[in-house]
Amino acid sequence: MKAPVSHAALLASVALPLLLAACGGGGGGGSASSSSLAVTVTGLTGLDADVTVTGPGGYSEHLTATQTLTGLARGTYTLTAGTVTDSSKPGLGRGPGGTLGPEHLQRHPLQPVQTVAVDGADAAAVVYPAATLRVDIPVAGTPSTTVPMTFVLAPAGSFTMGDTTYTNAQPTHTVAIGQAFYAAETELTQAQWTAVMGSFVDDDHPVAMVSWDDLRKSGGFLDLLKAAVPAKNFRLPSEAEWEYLCRSGTATAYFFGDVETSLDTYAVRGASATASVKSKHPNAWGLYDLLGNVWEWTEDDYHVNYNTAPTDGSAWVDSPLRGANRSQRGGGWSDTSAANFRSGFRNYDLPAALNVSRGFRLVMAVP
Repeated sequence: MKAPVSHAALLASVALPLLLAACGGGGGGGSASSSSLAVTVTGLTGLDADVTVTGPGGYSEHLTATQTLTGLARGTYTLTAGTVTDSSKPGLGRGPGGTLGPEHLQRHPLQPVQTVAVDGADAAAVVYPAATLRVDIPVAGTPSTTVPMTFVLAPAGSFTMGDTTYTNAQPTHTVAIGQAFYAAETELTQAQWTAVMGSFVDDDHPVAMVSWDDLRKSGGFLDLLKAAVPAKNFRLPSEAEWEYLCRSGTATAYFFGDVETSLDTYAVRGASATASVKSKHPNAWGLYDLLGNVWEWTEDDYHVNYNTAPTDGSAWVDSPLRGANRSQRGGGWSDTSAANFRSGFRNYDLPAALNVSRGFRLVMAVP
């Protein structure tokens, strides 16, 4: 026979669930509550944002500006930010007479997709960085004089890396770039190099005859540049980032298509020397000289194929000891073979090696 239930125990058995419900406890994710999510959108002055918030129970709300969402159920919410078109400005990838790239300027979010656990008063930020960013480099010995460097925002996204034509560019594989980042509009010029290294020369040809070690060693170019402009984290692109920049949303052999007929519109090649940067048309993202002029160093150690290559866009660096060679991309002014300019074509050299047709391009995280 069961023991009798006391009056106090009976009251507790009724009151406890009521108390849990009133406090929002005792239920699974998605139960009703007074939770809120303050979504702050920055960087789109004068433009409507494109942010969709989805969550438990089929919740969906589209935002065009900063807004606080109230009366939310507890749980995980996903914020998906889309590209915004600024019809008041021309697209970056349309050079003189060129047809690549959107007609109007595209504004990309720093992070297209993010999740937020909502349980109370929570907040999230959707950031649209500037489409271009100018960095002024003080000239060594004359800091009142500066040399500008323009960076272009590369959107977050994914692409298929590799080229089935070459064994060292296989297997092809998907690489996901999780956040937007800035890439230099051009290869580093002689003016930008000498502004940092000394003996300034105002010359807009790409710097060449620089080794990977010249850039990356302690006290080398990158260290000196960061000391001169400490607010920016300059670096070499990974090989995956370089190909992502070159392809600029395309999956063809070249960023302008599968046929090499138009190559000379975009690449300095078969020449007697380097040409001024921006002598040719840019790709769809407004980046110049990714094909031709000078080969470009990347951060990666060179590997003979893509087996076990990273899929997140990070540099493939051997550890604990670096590999013997470093990857380089893009082709140079002396090259004539169209194959060298395919988006997936790979090359390499020793980190201490110098070459009259090799330079580099910088990238950096969004400040």
